[in-house]
Formats: sequence, C-alpha cells, structure tokens
Amino acid sequence: MLWLYLISAAIAFGLTGLRLRRSDEVYAIAATAASAISITWGFAWAPPAVQLVLIGLALGWLQASRIPCDSKF
Repeated sequence: MLWLYLISAAIAFGLTGLRLRRSDEVYAIAATAASAISITWGFAWAPPAVQLVLIGLALGWLQASRIPCDSKF
C-alpha cells in the first residue's frame, strides 16, 4: 500500500505546484520536483497489474485529450 500513498502524494504535490502563483516560483518548482520523485517511486513500488492499468488510463487520457486536426494534407 506504500505505492498508493506515494502516488496520492504525487498528485497532491502536483496540484499544489500548479496552483502556486508565479511570485512563488521556488515553491512551485519544489512541489513539482517532489511530485515527480513521488510518482516515480510510487509507480516503481506498484504491483505489475496496477502499473498496466495506470499505463492504460494514461494512454486513454492522452488519446482522448488530443485536439482533432481538420486540415487535410
């Protein structure tokens, strides 16, 4: 269950880093770095089945968020 705590902490740090103002640039960088370290560590500790599900969700979200291109080449 340690991986779940680390991934949750990464999400919290990431959201905190996004919400900080530009005047607090050092804190935003620190929160983003803590998020990156936590998500990497949590993903490494997660069971293989959870890793596959997370990769599938990430790829599905990436495909769904793509902007459609109407131009024809």
